[in-house]
Amino acid sequence: MERNRQAALTLLFLSPAVGELISGSSPPLEFFNPVTMSTLVALYGCGALLIREAIVRWQKGVASLIMLGAAYGVYEEVLTVKSWFNPAWMDLGALGHYGRFGGVNWVWAVWLTVYHATISIAFPIFMIDVLFPEFKGKRLLSDRDLKWPLAAFAAIGVIGFTLFPYYPGPEVLVAVGLTAAFVGLALAAPQYLFAPMAAHPARRVLPFAVFGAAWMGLSFAIYGGGEGLGLDPVADILLGLGFTAAVAAALIVSIAPGASERYIYAFLSGCVAVFIAIGIILGFVNQWAFLGQPIVAAVTAGLLIRVYLENVKRWTAPTLTPSIASATPSVA
Repeated sequence: MERNRQAALTLLFLSPAVGELISGSSPPLEFFNPVTMSTLVALYGCGALLIREAIVRWQKGVASLIMLGAAYGVYEEVLTVKSWFNPAWMDLGALGHYGRFGGVNWVWAVWLTVYHATISIAFPIFMIDVLFPEFKGKRLLSDRDLKWPLAAFAAIGVIGFTLFPYYPGPEVLVAVGLTAAFVGLALAAPQYLFAPMAAHPARRVLPFAVFGAAWMGLSFAIYGGGEGLGLDPVADILLGLGFTAAVAAALIVSIAPGASERYIYAFLSGCVAVFIAIGIILGFVNQWAFLGQPIVAAVTAGLLIRVYLENVKRWTAPTLTPSIASATPSVA
């Protein structure tokens, strides 16, 4: 198989694996069901593949990647499964009433948009640059090949909106407009949010991993535990978004431009480390439903360490090739 097709196939499965399997949203018994897997590949995998192709074709950077990831989050949670509106959605818990106003589960909506933009979309796309560095800034599929993931992505949205229970009212039109707005922001965003800064001295990667774990863990606590903390839902949303903005700003000023890939990898690995810990805990809390989740957690940890060790020499070399988040893309 050609390397570009290997990369595309990897992204097709990596995005749902990160967003659903590793996170524990779809434990192994559910995830590896052929029907479930094909559905998640059509949704997550095709969405991530289409977004990567768009970023490279438009010659955009990380800001556009996050905006398109947010648009994906709205597409999945609004137009496919409708969890923004359904107060009885299986994953909501207290968020089915906490922060619900005007027929919308607002705290859930904001958190899932942030989650999908970063974990479900940006992380797998970044990993393709790490695993297949020869394709940084290059398209994986031709225009002709793109019709298949595009058709699958559109079809799963129609199927989901038709089959999943609960049919929202006019508020769904606002969500459609929000999706269009995120796409418009992605098109308008510059390749670089800030002018390249002077390189910082070499930094240790462990603090970035701890930083990533802190962001992910505290985000879960803020959005999922706002009611228990006695926070007003609006304050909860603002606190979560403010915390994420502060983390993003800290990353921007802390990462040396020429060595960004190494530190971003450490930060994202820290985020996934939270899922690894949760996976181990879930395996003991509910052994039947989460049968195999500790194994998934252990394999994930091993793969993250292996990928880092395989790339550390390249990352610490004097001359580095920027990742998709900072490179000037070229269309293959």
